[in-house]
Amino acid sequence: MIGHVNDPETLQPVARAEVSIAWTEIEVSKTFGMRRTPRLVRDTTDASGAFRICGLPSSLDATLQARRGSAATAEIPISLGDRPIELLARTVLLSPGDSAAKSGNAAVSGQVVLEGSPTKAGSRVELVGTDIVAMTNERGEFSMRGLPSGSRVLLARHLGFGAEAVAVDLSSLAEKRVTIRLPKFVAMMDPVLITARRSVALDKVGFNARKKSGFGYYIGPDRLEQMHPFKVTDVLQLVPGIRVNYGPDGETVSSSRDVGSTGCVQYYVDDMPFLEMTPGDVNRFVTGGELVAVEVYQGYNTPAQYMRTGGSCTTIVIWTRFKIRS
Repeated sequence: MIGHVNDPETLQPVARAEVSIAWTEIEVSKTFGMRRTPRLVRDTTDASGAFRICGLPSSLDATLQARRGSAATAEIPISLGDRPIELLARTVLLSPGDSAAKSGNAAVSGQVVLEGSPTKAGSRVELVGTDIVAMTNERGEFSMRGLPSGSRVLLARHLGFGAEAVAVDLSSLAEKRVTIRLPKFVAMMDPVLITARRSVALDKVGFNARKKSGFGYYIGPDRLEQMHPFKVTDVLQLVPGIRVNYGPDGETVSSSRDVGSTGCVQYYVDDMPFLEMTPGDVNRFVTGGELVAVEVYQGYNTPAQYMRTGGSCTTIVIWTRFKIRS
Protein backbone atom coordinates (compact mmCIF):
# COMPACT_ATOMS: atom_id res chain seq x y z
CA MET A 1 0.00 0.00 0.00
CA ILE A 2 1.26 3.46 -0.91
CA GLY A 3 -0.08 6.93 -0.34
CA HIS A 4 0.34 10.44 1.00
CA VAL A 5 -0.68 12.25 4.18
CA ASN A 6 -1.82 15.84 3.58
CA ASP A 7 -3.21 18.68 5.68
CA PRO A 8 -6.98 18.89 4.97
CA GLU A 9 -7.06 22.71 4.85
CA THR A 10 -3.81 23.60 3.05
CA LEU A 11 -3.36 20.27 1.19
CA GLN A 12 0.33 20.52 2.05
CA PRO A 13 2.21 17.28 2.84
CA VAL A 14 2.52 16.18 6.45
CA ALA A 15 6.02 14.88 7.15
CA ARG A 16 7.01 12.55 10.01
CA ALA A 17 3.49 11.21 10.44
CA GLU A 18 3.15 7.58 11.55
CA VAL A 19 0.95 5.52 9.23
CA SER A 20 -0.20 2.13 10.50
CA ILE A 21 -2.28 -0.78 9.19
CA ALA A 22 -3.91 -3.08 11.75
CA TRP A 23 -5.70 -6.40 11.31
CA THR A 24 -6.30 -9.70 13.09
CA GLU A 25 -5.07 -13.04 11.77
CA ILE A 26 -7.28 -16.05 12.49
CA GLU A 27 -5.55 -19.44 12.74
CA VAL A 28 -7.49 -22.69 13.13
CA SER A 29 -5.80 -25.91 14.21
CA LYS A 30 -6.81 -29.24 15.72
CA THR A 31 -4.04 -28.70 18.26
CA PHE A 32 -4.95 -25.26 19.68
CA GLY A 33 -8.39 -24.63 18.18
CA MET A 34 -8.80 -21.00 17.11
CA ARG A 35 -6.14 -18.38 17.74
CA ARG A 36 -6.57 -14.63 17.08
CA THR A 37 -3.31 -12.72 16.58
CA PRO A 38 -3.36 -8.90 16.26
CA ARG A 39 -1.02 -7.55 13.59
CA LEU A 40 0.28 -4.01 13.13
CA VAL A 41 2.73 -2.61 10.56
CA ARG A 42 3.95 0.99 10.35
CA ASP A 43 5.77 3.48 8.20
CA THR A 44 6.68 7.15 8.64
CA THR A 45 5.97 9.75 5.97
CA ASP A 46 8.89 11.50 4.27
CA ALA A 47 9.21 15.21 3.46
CA SER A 48 6.68 14.85 0.64
CA GLY A 49 4.15 13.17 2.95
CA ALA A 50 4.59 9.81 1.20
CA PHE A 51 4.42 6.40 2.85
CA ARG A 52 4.78 2.80 1.68
CA ILE A 53 3.86 -0.44 3.45
CA CYS A 54 4.76 -3.74 1.77
CA GLY A 55 4.34 -7.45 2.47
CA LEU A 56 0.65 -7.32 3.41
CA PRO A 57 -1.35 -10.57 3.16
CA SER A 58 -3.95 -11.11 0.46
CA SER A 59 -7.68 -11.22 1.26
CA LEU A 60 -7.02 -8.55 3.85
CA ASP A 61 -9.66 -6.54 5.69
CA ALA A 62 -7.88 -4.01 7.88
CA THR A 63 -7.87 -0.42 9.11
CA LEU A 64 -5.52 2.38 8.15
CA GLN A 65 -4.66 5.27 10.47
CA ALA A 66 -2.29 8.25 10.30
CA ARG A 67 -1.05 9.93 13.48
CA ARG A 68 1.27 12.76 14.46
CA GLY A 69 1.43 13.94 18.05
CA SER A 70 -2.11 14.38 19.39
CA ALA A 71 -3.58 14.43 15.88
CA ALA A 72 -4.95 11.22 14.39
CA THR A 73 -7.33 10.19 11.63
CA ALA A 74 -10.16 7.74 12.09
CA GLU A 75 -9.41 4.05 11.56
CA ILE A 76 -10.21 3.86 7.85
CA PRO A 77 -11.43 0.49 6.50
CA ILE A 78 -9.28 -0.93 3.68
CA SER A 79 -9.33 -4.21 1.75
CA LEU A 80 -6.95 -6.17 -0.46
CA GLY A 81 -8.06 -8.96 -2.79
CA ASP A 82 -6.68 -12.40 -3.66
CA ARG A 83 -4.22 -11.43 -6.39
CA PRO A 84 -0.57 -12.31 -5.64
CA ILE A 85 0.50 -8.76 -6.54
CA GLU A 86 -1.82 -5.90 -5.69
CA LEU A 87 -1.33 -2.17 -5.15
CA LEU A 88 -3.63 0.03 -3.10
CA ALA A 89 -3.12 3.81 -3.10
CA ARG A 90 -4.75 6.17 -0.61
CA THR A 91 -4.37 9.84 0.27
CA VAL A 92 -5.11 10.53 3.94
CA LEU A 93 -6.06 13.91 5.41
CA LEU A 94 -4.58 14.54 8.85
CA SER A 95 -5.62 17.71 10.66
CA PRO A 96 -2.84 19.27 12.76
CA GLY A 97 -5.28 19.85 15.63
CA ASP A 98 -6.16 17.49 18.44
CA SER A 99 -7.95 14.38 17.14
CA ALA A 100 -10.45 14.73 19.99
CA ALA A 101 -12.01 17.76 18.25
CA LYS A 102 -15.75 17.21 17.79
CA SER A 103 -16.53 20.15 15.51
CA GLY A 104 -15.09 22.34 12.76
CA ASN A 105 -15.98 23.98 9.46
CA ALA A 106 -16.27 20.95 7.16
CA ALA A 107 -19.50 19.58 5.72
CA VAL A 108 -20.77 16.40 4.09
CA SER A 109 -24.02 15.58 2.35
CA GLY A 110 -25.28 12.60 0.42
CA GLN A 111 -27.81 9.85 0.06
CA VAL A 112 -28.41 6.47 1.67
CA VAL A 113 -29.70 3.91 -0.85
CA LEU A 114 -31.65 0.95 0.56
CA GLU A 115 -31.32 -2.13 -1.62
CA GLY A 116 -34.66 -3.21 -3.06
CA SER A 117 -36.70 -0.89 -0.85
CA PRO A 118 -39.27 1.68 -2.06
CA THR A 119 -38.83 3.52 1.25
CA LYS A 120 -35.86 5.89 1.46
CA ALA A 121 -36.48 7.82 4.67
CA GLY A 122 -35.42 7.04 8.22
CA SER A 123 -31.81 5.91 7.82
CA ARG A 124 -29.42 6.99 10.55
CA VAL A 125 -25.98 8.40 9.63
CA GLU A 126 -23.38 9.29 12.24
CA LEU A 127 -19.83 10.61 12.15
CA VAL A 128 -17.91 8.04 14.18
CA GLY A 129 -16.07 9.52 17.15
CA THR A 130 -18.46 12.47 17.53
CA ASP A 131 -22.03 13.00 18.69
CA ILE A 132 -23.07 14.27 15.25
CA VAL A 133 -25.97 12.24 13.85
CA ALA A 134 -28.35 12.87 10.94
CA MET A 135 -31.50 11.18 9.66
CA THR A 136 -32.34 10.81 5.97
CA ASN A 137 -35.43 12.47 4.48
CA GLU A 138 -38.01 10.93 2.15
CA ARG A 139 -35.47 11.02 -0.70
CA GLY A 140 -32.81 9.29 1.40
CA GLU A 141 -30.78 12.48 1.64
CA PHE A 142 -28.82 13.73 4.64
CA SER A 143 -26.56 16.67 5.46
CA MET A 144 -24.04 17.35 8.23
CA ARG A 145 -22.27 20.65 8.93
CA GLY A 146 -19.80 21.97 11.49
CA LEU A 147 -17.66 18.84 11.19
CA PRO A 148 -13.99 18.44 12.12
CA SER A 149 -11.60 18.20 9.17
CA GLY A 150 -9.59 15.11 8.26
CA SER A 151 -10.14 11.53 7.17
CA ARG A 152 -13.16 10.30 9.10
CA VAL A 153 -15.73 7.49 8.96
CA LEU A 154 -19.49 7.70 8.42
CA LEU A 155 -21.65 4.87 9.73
CA ALA A 156 -25.13 4.31 8.25
CA ARG A 157 -27.87 2.08 9.68
CA HIS A 158 -31.45 1.22 8.79
CA LEU A 159 -33.67 -1.36 10.43
CA GLY A 160 -33.59 -4.60 8.43
CA PHE A 161 -30.49 -3.64 6.43
CA GLY A 162 -26.79 -4.26 6.92
CA ALA A 163 -24.83 -1.40 8.51
CA GLU A 164 -22.14 0.22 6.37
CA ALA A 165 -19.02 2.19 7.37
CA VAL A 166 -17.67 4.55 4.70
CA ALA A 167 -14.47 6.61 4.82
CA VAL A 168 -14.90 10.32 4.05
CA ASP A 169 -12.20 12.99 3.64
CA LEU A 170 -13.46 16.22 5.17
CA SER A 171 -12.19 19.75 4.56
CA SER A 172 -13.62 23.26 4.82
CA LEU A 173 -12.35 23.88 1.28
CA ALA A 174 -15.27 21.95 -0.26
CA GLU A 175 -18.37 20.07 0.87
CA LYS A 176 -18.02 16.32 0.49
CA ARG A 177 -20.73 14.34 -1.30
CA VAL A 178 -21.17 10.60 -0.69
CA THR A 179 -23.56 7.78 -1.56
CA ILE A 180 -23.94 4.94 0.95
CA ARG A 181 -25.60 1.70 -0.14
CA LEU A 182 -27.10 -0.58 2.50
CA PRO A 183 -27.70 -4.21 1.48
CA LYS A 184 -30.93 -5.91 2.43
CA PHE A 185 -30.26 -8.32 5.26
CA VAL A 186 -31.14 -11.93 4.48
CA ALA A 187 -30.73 -14.40 7.33
CA MET A 188 -29.13 -17.75 6.52
CA MET A 189 -31.21 -20.74 7.61
CA ASP A 190 -28.90 -23.72 8.09
CA PRO A 191 -29.84 -25.63 11.26
CA VAL A 192 -26.84 -27.97 10.99
CA LEU A 193 -24.10 -25.33 10.82
CA ILE A 194 -25.74 -22.37 12.54
CA THR A 195 -24.42 -23.05 16.06
CA ALA A 196 -20.84 -23.72 14.94
CA ARG A 197 -20.76 -20.68 12.66
CA ARG A 198 -22.06 -18.40 15.38
CA SER A 199 -19.48 -19.69 17.83
CA VAL A 200 -16.66 -19.04 15.36
CA ALA A 201 -18.02 -15.56 14.60
CA LEU A 202 -18.27 -14.71 18.31
CA ASP A 203 -14.70 -15.95 18.76
CA LYS A 204 -13.55 -13.58 16.01
CA VAL A 205 -15.07 -10.52 17.69
CA GLY A 206 -13.72 -11.52 21.12
CA PHE A 207 -17.08 -12.16 22.81
CA ASN A 208 -16.21 -15.66 24.02
CA ALA A 209 -12.81 -14.56 25.39
CA ARG A 210 -14.35 -11.63 27.28
CA LYS A 211 -17.07 -13.91 28.63
CA LYS A 212 -14.41 -16.17 30.15
CA SER A 213 -12.92 -13.16 31.96
CA GLY A 214 -16.13 -12.78 33.97
CA PHE A 215 -15.95 -8.98 34.29
CA GLY A 216 -19.33 -8.33 32.68
CA TYR A 217 -22.79 -9.78 32.24
CA TYR A 218 -23.14 -11.89 29.09
CA ILE A 219 -26.14 -13.16 27.17
CA GLY A 220 -25.35 -15.57 24.34
CA PRO A 221 -27.31 -16.98 21.38
CA ASP A 222 -28.79 -19.97 23.25
CA ARG A 223 -30.36 -17.84 25.95
CA LEU A 224 -31.63 -15.26 23.47
CA GLU A 225 -33.34 -17.97 21.43
CA GLN A 226 -35.16 -19.11 24.59
CA MET A 227 -36.24 -15.54 25.37
CA HIS A 228 -37.67 -14.67 21.91
CA PRO A 229 -37.21 -10.92 22.53
CA PHE A 230 -39.19 -8.45 20.44
CA LYS A 231 -37.15 -5.40 21.46
CA VAL A 232 -33.66 -4.79 22.82
CA THR A 233 -35.16 -3.61 26.11
CA ASP A 234 -36.89 -7.00 26.50
CA VAL A 235 -33.39 -8.38 27.07
CA LEU A 236 -31.90 -5.48 29.02
CA GLN A 237 -34.66 -5.46 31.64
CA LEU A 238 -33.34 -8.82 32.86
CA VAL A 239 -29.76 -7.57 33.33
CA PRO A 240 -28.67 -6.74 36.91
CA GLY A 241 -27.85 -3.06 37.31
CA ILE A 242 -30.02 -1.99 34.34
CA ARG A 243 -33.28 -0.09 34.69
CA VAL A 244 -35.82 0.11 31.83
CA ASN A 245 -38.07 3.14 32.11
CA TYR A 246 -41.47 3.07 30.40
CA GLY A 247 -42.89 6.37 29.13
CA PRO A 248 -45.28 7.79 26.54
CA ASP A 249 -42.44 8.18 24.00
CA GLY A 250 -41.11 4.63 24.37
CA GLU A 251 -38.70 2.78 26.60
CA THR A 252 -35.41 4.20 27.83
CA VAL A 253 -32.51 2.52 29.59
CA SER A 254 -30.48 3.76 32.54
CA SER A 255 -28.15 2.35 35.15
CA SER A 256 -29.79 1.48 38.46
CA ARG A 257 -26.37 1.69 40.14
CA ASP A 258 -26.03 5.40 39.36
CA VAL A 259 -27.12 7.51 42.31
CA GLY A 260 -28.08 10.33 39.91
CA SER A 261 -31.39 10.61 38.10
CA THR A 262 -30.15 9.74 34.62
CA GLY A 263 -27.95 6.67 35.10
CA CYS A 264 -25.41 7.08 32.27
CA VAL A 265 -25.52 4.33 29.60
CA GLN A 266 -23.49 4.07 26.40
CA TYR A 267 -23.91 1.60 23.54
CA TYR A 268 -21.82 -0.23 20.98
CA VAL A 269 -23.63 -2.04 18.16
CA ASP A 270 -21.54 -4.51 16.14
CA ASP A 271 -18.32 -3.02 17.54
CA MET A 272 -19.22 0.56 16.56
CA PRO A 273 -20.32 3.34 18.94
CA PHE A 274 -24.08 3.90 18.82
CA LEU A 275 -25.13 7.39 19.87
CA GLU A 276 -28.81 7.89 20.67
CA MET A 277 -30.30 10.99 19.05
CA THR A 278 -33.27 10.64 21.38
CA PRO A 279 -33.67 8.34 24.41
CA GLY A 280 -34.83 4.89 23.34
CA ASP A 281 -33.30 5.04 19.84
CA VAL A 282 -31.69 1.63 20.30
CA ASN A 283 -35.16 0.03 20.07
CA ARG A 284 -35.89 1.91 16.86
CA PHE A 285 -32.77 0.73 15.03
CA VAL A 286 -32.17 -2.77 16.43
CA THR A 287 -34.88 -5.40 16.88
CA GLY A 288 -34.87 -8.26 19.34
CA GLY A 289 -34.90 -10.76 16.48
CA GLU A 290 -31.58 -9.42 15.19
CA LEU A 291 -29.74 -9.95 18.48
CA VAL A 292 -27.09 -12.66 18.68
CA ALA A 293 -25.27 -11.69 21.88
CA VAL A 294 -25.16 -8.91 24.49
CA GLU A 295 -22.42 -7.77 26.88
CA VAL A 296 -23.02 -5.36 29.78
CA TYR A 297 -20.23 -3.75 31.81
CA GLN A 298 -20.48 -1.55 34.89
CA GLY A 299 -18.07 1.39 35.17
CA TYR A 300 -14.40 0.49 35.35
CA ASN A 301 -15.00 -3.18 34.50
CA THR A 302 -15.51 -2.04 30.90
CA PRO A 303 -12.84 -3.40 28.48
CA ALA A 304 -10.47 -0.73 27.16
CA GLN A 305 -11.80 -0.87 23.59
CA TYR A 306 -15.29 0.10 24.83
CA MET A 307 -14.23 2.79 27.31
CA ARG A 308 -15.52 6.21 26.15
CA THR A 309 -16.37 8.20 29.26
CA GLY A 310 -13.54 7.47 31.66
CA GLY A 311 -15.30 4.43 33.07
CA SER A 312 -18.23 6.30 34.62
CA CYS A 313 -21.03 4.81 32.48
CA THR A 314 -22.65 1.43 32.08
CA THR A 315 -21.59 0.06 28.69
CA ILE A 316 -23.87 -2.17 26.61
CA VAL A 317 -22.26 -4.04 23.70
CA ILE A 318 -24.76 -5.51 21.24
CA TRP A 319 -23.97 -8.06 18.52
CA THR A 320 -26.48 -8.59 15.71
CA ARG A 321 -26.95 -10.95 12.79
CA PHE A 322 -25.47 -8.31 10.48
CA LYS A 323 -22.05 -8.83 12.09
CA ILE A 324 -22.34 -12.36 13.48
CA ARG A 325 -23.33 -14.22 10.34
CA SER A 326 -24.62 -17.72 11.01
